[in-house]
Amino acid sequence: METNKISRRILILTVIFCLICLLYVFRMVGIVLTGEKPVVQDHSFVYVTVNAARGQIYDRNGVPLVTNKYVYNLVLDDQTLPTDDYDRNKQLLLLLHVFNNSDEAQKRPKDLYPLDGSYPNLYYKSDVFEDTTMRYRLLRRIAANELEDDVKTHTVSALEAHYAENPEDFIPPEELVKYFMHKYGLDEQIKDQNLYTDAQINALLRLYYDMECNNFGGLNQYTFATDISLSMMTKVKEQAIDGIAFSYDIERQYAYPGYASHILGTIGDIYAEDWEYYRELGYNMNDVVGISGCEAAFEGYLRGTSGVKVMEFDAKGNLVDEYFETMPVAGKDVYLTIDIKLQIAAEDGLAENIKYIRDRGYNKDCQSGSLVAMHPSTGEVLAIASYPTFDLTTYNLDYADLYADPAQPLYNRALQGLYAPGSTFKLGMVVAGMQEGVVDSSTLLHCNKVYTYYSGYQPECTGRHGDINAANAICVSCNCYFYDLGRQLGITRMNQYCNFYGLGQKTGIELYEEVGILAGEAYREQNGLATWQPGDTIAAAIGQSDNTFTPIQIASYVCTVLNGGTRYSAHLLGSVNTYFTNETVTKSEPQVLSSLDIRQNTLDTVKLGMKMMVEDSATVKNFMRNVPVTVGGKTGTAQIGGNLKDNALFVCAAPYDQPEIVISVVIEKGAGGSYSSLSAARVLEAYYAEEN
Repeated sequence: METNKISRRILILTVIFCLICLLYVFRMVGIVLTGEKPVVQDHSFVYVTVNAARGQIYDRNGVPLVTNKYVYNLVLDDQTLPTDDYDRNKQLLLLLHVFNNSDEAQKRPKDLYPLDGSYPNLYYKSDVFEDTTMRYRLLRRIAANELEDDVKTHTVSALEAHYAENPEDFIPPEELVKYFMHKYGLDEQIKDQNLYTDAQINALLRLYYDMECNNFGGLNQYTFATDISLSMMTKVKEQAIDGIAFSYDIERQYAYPGYASHILGTIGDIYAEDWEYYRELGYNMNDVVGISGCEAAFEGYLRGTSGVKVMEFDAKGNLVDEYFETMPVAGKDVYLTIDIKLQIAAEDGLAENIKYIRDRGYNKDCQSGSLVAMHPSTGEVLAIASYPTFDLTTYNLDYADLYADPAQPLYNRALQGLYAPGSTFKLGMVVAGMQEGVVDSSTLLHCNKVYTYYSGYQPECTGRHGDINAANAICVSCNCYFYDLGRQLGITRMNQYCNFYGLGQKTGIELYEEVGILAGEAYREQNGLATWQPGDTIAAAIGQSDNTFTPIQIASYVCTVLNGGTRYSAHLLGSVNTYFTNETVTKSEPQVLSSLDIRQNTLDTVKLGMKMMVEDSATVKNFMRNVPVTVGGKTGTAQIGGNLKDNALFVCAAPYDQPEIVISVVIEKGAGGSYSSLSAARVLEAYYAEEN
């Protein structure tokens, strides 16, 4: 009997102990979920988000291109803001007053408030009714998360159905205002008309809405202002405002302002249409992400992971301890394949080239162009230049002017411009003809200035070249030779080789690129165009017809021909290294996209023709006079309609017999292909100057 009593007592004590443990567990869970301030011996804790450093960007030689600058931000912390509505609103109004009466008011975040006008006469902004905008998406989210229980007449499903037919009634503004007025104690003004002015209510509504949009509360802080000055920090501290803290953030610094802008790209706020994607990846709404260029392409490497810093205060508000609950982890550094010295030479060379064409009177309308330099045996991009360009350091300030500029400086012509290749296409035609046994290096085709094989279409050549072989046809760019070669090959075999070269296909580069058009029967049929005719084949054989390719495709194609038939994926990523320790995390290796075994005799013939072409052109030879090796090249003049409005193209390789660098240049409205070789010469001069 006594044993049973003892057992019951033990059982009762065990149950009580378990209940006490459960109460502690529930209490701790409640603190975490509600963000309630834990108190230990009258101590309070403030949790501060510490943004991680974004990875930096370097060129192939380790030269810094994009680095970080640290700036101070002012943040609101829910755990130290007053809990009483009136006290909290008073503190926030004081903070707003300090900023609104300073020259740093513009450092507040972008306005997400959906209403215009002044309280109480508020109405929706026009872009609230466009479902692609951030204002629309945020308002709908708040309606789903907050208003469904508070505004019974508007459930989410009802909102969607109602909005489709009556957008002007999408959550009546007075209901939205009523909700926030009640939630934050602003409706107390009904009891005391002197508690808040209409202007104060208007200011607080905007602030609270923005805080809601950024999920403020608990451990989530709200960035009230960014990049504030030390004098502003002092001014705010002097006001002894509760609930504020200071954090630091990181801004991008550009080592070579105005250069490599199209490559490096921009960072910025998350676009409305991308928000769901980034939210799934764990981003906060006010995080900065890569928007374009390498910043976007390598976002996964460059992005760091924010940390949480804990600050412990005693009952008198004195800081007694601080430590990291979670350490911030910096993003990784990205090393590109480009050489900044070649990049500068390319961009300066394009500007000089275009000025040369205009000043000489070849075409006063010439104002844009592009250049791509690649390593032929790896696919590494050594330089990508597009002119005109812009300066990343002033990009945000200049954006409106840049966007409206008819010269389109934001447009990356090297990757997105589509151009007929003109006579640069003839290199690939010689390869196709010799590989297929249609011609060999000694085969002579006749040029009598006019190609008369077809009675209905008899295009002309640039001269009367008589009997001519492949190398000489490349040198003097004999159209008749290539008309006849194209006729014998036929469009099907021509395009088999073009596919090997990657023409009309993506090169694999990590940035956005256009695909282009490979002329032929398939393209015509897929697009409902005129039926392909024999005359179209011979036009395509000299790089005209429907053929349009990007400068990087043309560079990749020439690399493929000159390295013996291996097409490598073009790439900008050299390696990814850890921040500070510089340990290599990943390193790019050449990736083969296609392969064609070009016979040595074929390759020698093409290289000889390119060498002869440079030696035969007085203009090109003069531009290349300071290059210490023998250069092989090919000019192209692609018709775009009208006299002196042709695009000028030039491709080259150095040294011609064992190429280390391949360059393609396109100068829009450059009049003649030889004129576009100036910018290529400047890059080659820089390339060989580095070796010495």
